[in-house]
Parts: sequence; C-alpha cells; structure tokens
Amino acid sequence: MKISVALAAYRGERFLGAQLGSILAQTHPPDEIIVADDSPDDRTHEVVETFSARAPGVITYVHNEVALEAAENFAKAISLCTGEVIFLSDQDDVWESNKIERMLARLEANPDAAGVFCDSDLTDENLIPTGNSHLDTRGFSRRERHLIARSAAPECCVWWKRFPGAGHNFAFRAKLKAKLFPFPALKNCHDSWIGYVGLCMGGWRVVNRRLTLFRQHADNVSEAGRRSGAADALHAVRQGAAQWNFQLYRALAERFPELTGPLAVRLRQRMRHAECRERIATRCFFVRIALIFCEIFTLRYFRYGRGWKSILTDLLLPSLR
Repeated sequence: MKISVALAAYRGERFLGAQLGSILAQTHPPDEIIVADDSPDDRTHEVVETFSARAPGVITYVHNEVALEAAENFAKAISLCTGEVIFLSDQDDVWESNKIERMLARLEANPDAAGVFCDSDLTDENLIPTGNSHLDTRGFSRRERHLIARSAAPECCVWWKRFPGAGHNFAFRAKLKAKLFPFPALKNCHDSWIGYVGLCMGGWRVVNRRLTLFRQHADNVSEAGRRSGAADALHAVRQGAAQWNFQLYRALAERFPELTGPLAVRLRQRMRHAECRERIATRCFFVRIALIFCEIFTLRYFRYGRGWKSILTDLLLPSLR
C-alpha cells in the first residue's frame, strides 16, 4: 500500500527539519512526502533540499506563487498525493517512530473505514510535554472519550458534537479526494472538513495513543490549549464560530445529497443546531431566549453541543461581542 504524507509549510525553516527527520525515520517510512510551501522566501526550500538529498525521490517540493493559507495549502498538498493512504503533517511537530506503522495497521484491520487518527502530546517549543493531550483540549467528557475510542458508528452523536481528531493526526484513504475538493471557503476549516467528509464516507477508527509531539509556539496556526473556559467561549463568539459552523455543515449537506438513514438524520439535525446558534448570536436578548428554549426542548444542545455550557454561552456572551 503506497503511503503519502501531505505537509503544508509556511516559514517552516525553524522546525521543519526535525519533522522531516522524524517522518523519514519511521519504522514504516512513507513512499512520498509532498511539501506545499506558502513561504515568501527560500529558507523553507533550503531545509527541504537537505532532506531530499538524504532520501532521493521521496520528497516533492512545490512553492505557491500566491500564498494559499493553511486550509487551501493542505488541499493542494493532498491533491498532489498519489498514495492509497494520505497522512497529514504540520511543519513543526515530531512523530513517534512507529506512528505510520500503528495507524496503518489499524486502517488495514478496518477495510471499510475512511480514515484513522491518533492523539498527540502537547509540548512547548522545545518539545517538553505540558502534560495535556490534544483530546484533553477538546472538552469531551470521560464517557464521550470512551465512545470516541470504541464506537465506530458514524451516526453516534458524539462524533457530531465537534470532530475529535485533528489534521496533524489524520491518515485517510485516497477515496476521500472525490468529495473533499473544493474545500469550503472558510478559514482553517481543513481539520473539521476532512473529519466530517470521512465520517460520511465510512467513518473513522482511533488509535488511542499519543503518537505525535504537537509543538506549541507563538507562530502556531492552531490555538489548541491556549484558552479555556469562559475565555475560550468568548473568543469563539467574537470570531463568529456559530456562523462558521453553520456554513461548514451546510457545505457538507450539499456535498452529500445522497446520504440516507440515521447518518443523514444526524447531519440534518447538526446543521439545524448550527443554524439556530448562528441566529442566536445575532439576535436581541429576548429573541435569543426563545431560540435557546427551542434548542433545549429538542435536546440539540446536549446531543450536538456542550450542554449547559453552550446554553450559557448563547444566553450571555453575544452581548459582549
């Protein structure tokens, strides 16, 4: 089975060498690495050339004349992959040496699955672990974490709350490319978009191990673990997260008009909840109360949101935008 790695780079010269080294040192090394680079200079290319010389024919470097930004840069890298299984890679992480081997084994054992993901250790910029994992930052309860690890049913509610995986830990079958493109015109949507497309095309399996050192530093696109509680909720409101989510799920429904059965029901209900929360975020206090009670009555806050935390967010925080 041919293995590709799609790596999106931007001014990656500081950390890219460590990541390329960890990928090439895998117990099951990839057949190709596609590096799509948004950098305005040659410094990232110089790092790539050093590793290309060590692994002739493995690394393909593509420089974007016009910067695409993260989501579209990943889309370009994925589109150029020729492997049957595609791993995504950030430029600043480090992979455990058996990451590809373990994730590929899980995928091969589940031929109907669209993809697989693992967990990762959050570290500082020097790769010193903070004690938290990526899944720790996603706010799932212990019961929900258990369902994520054990339940493969894509219609299970917990998958539709917020996709638990992240792009830096994804591996998926190339068949997803038929539905992935074009990505929705939403900032940094690649993690959720790929996750939900995979959910609609066979579902995901989980390797419940931390197989990536997820480096956190000042220039990360990801903001995992930087905020918590009310600060995180207020940031989401100010960034228009409700509208972003509605547009994402609407795009997903448009991409999969053929869906039927429980999976189609989940998608419709998730889209309706996102649409209602988008309306709540832009309405006056008394209208918000009516819409909130509707979502409480339908139980969608509890099936597709964070329960009472989401209710309080919608009730109180839109006034602080």
